[in-house]
Amino acid sequence: MKVLGENTHSLYKQFIDSLPDGLLIHQSGCIAYMNRKGLELIRAEHETDVIGKRVSNFFADTALINGEEFHAQTLITIADEALYKAKQSGRNRVGTSFR
Repeated sequence: MKVLGENTHSLYKQFIDSLPDGLLIHQSGCIAYMNRKGLELIRAEHETDVIGKRVSNFFADTALINGEEFHAQTLITIADEALYKAKQSGRNRVGTSFR
C-alpha cells in the first residue's frame, strides 16, 4: 500500500478547507475533522473547539426546510431512500429526494 507524503496530505487539506460547503467527518458519533466552512457555520473559532466532541453537541435534531420542520430521523430516512433509489438505477449514481 502506498502512503501519501506530507506534501500530498497538505494539498488535500488545503483543497477540503477551500470547499464552499461545510464538511464534517465523524467516527462513532465524535467529530474527527471539520473544514473551515463547517467551523464557520457553527461559529467555532478553531477546530480544537470541536474535535473529539459529540456531533449531537453542535446540531439540532430538527431542521426547517422550505418552512417545513423535519426531525433528524426523518431526514435520515429520506437520505436512505435516495441512496437506495440511486443504487437501483445502477453503479456510480447520485440520487436526490425531497418530499
